[in-house]
Amino acid sequence: YADLFPSASADARTLMAMMLVWDPAKRASCDECLESNFITAVRDGEDEATIAALESELGTTVDLSDIETMPLTVPNLRHKIFEEIRVFHDGLEDKEGPRPAQEREGRANSSTV
Repeated sequence: YADLFPSASADARTLMAMMLVWDPAKRASCDECLESNFITAVRDGEDEATIAALESELGTTVDLSDIETMPLTVPNLRHKIFEEIRVFHDGLEDKEGPRPAQEREGRANSSTV
C-alpha cells in the first residue's frame, strides 16, 4: 500500500492491509483491527461501548456473520440496510412484506453489487 498511499504512516498501511482482504475468513476481525497500532493511538477504552452494552441497549444481538455469507444481491443489501435503519427508527414498517426464500438466498435476482 506504500505505492498507493505514500503519505500514510506504516501503521495506517498495516491496518489497511488487515482490513482490505476479500475473503472474510482471512480478514482481520474488528477486535484485531481495534488492537492495531494505528487505532490504539487514539482509542479511549473508558469511553467506548462494548458489543454487550450495545446489544443490551438496543434489545437485539449483533450478528455480523449473515452479511458475510449472504449473496450480495441488490435486494439482499437493500433489505439489510432497511433492517439496520429499523433498529434505530421503531415506527418504520416493511411495506414490501416478507421476502420469498429464493430472494433471501440470492436466486430470485441474479444482479450483484
